[in-house]
Amino acid sequence: MKRFSLAVLILSFSTLASAAEKSKELDGSSYGDAWPLTFTSAKVSCVNRLYVFVYNTATDERYPVNGTAKNAVRSGKLEGSDIDEVWRKSNQGNGQRVNIGPILDEGFALCDR
Repeated sequence: MKRFSLAVLILSFSTLASAAEKSKELDGSSYGDAWPLTFTSAKVSCVNRLYVFVYNTATDERYPVNGTAKNAVRSGKLEGSDIDEVWRKSNQGNGQRVNIGPILDEGFALCDR
């Protein structure tokens, strides 16, 4: 009976964990020059309907995209690396970065589901 109870408990936690994060694969090549990241294969996710992250699928490194996720990483509540490390600079030579809005939009769409 103890084993059965333990198995049910573990299954319950794993179901809750998978429901807390929704994700979608992204292919940078389909965005062309509008792709804002230095890697082309990515996964965008929404954690707890609040935090938007993007993953480098080659390294599985996670980067916070929205302000709420950035604050959670800074405070140590969640883990992630600085998005500025992989946020591509514009080709216009003005020091600005490529608009990260498309990644945010994909993440927020996952949060709304």
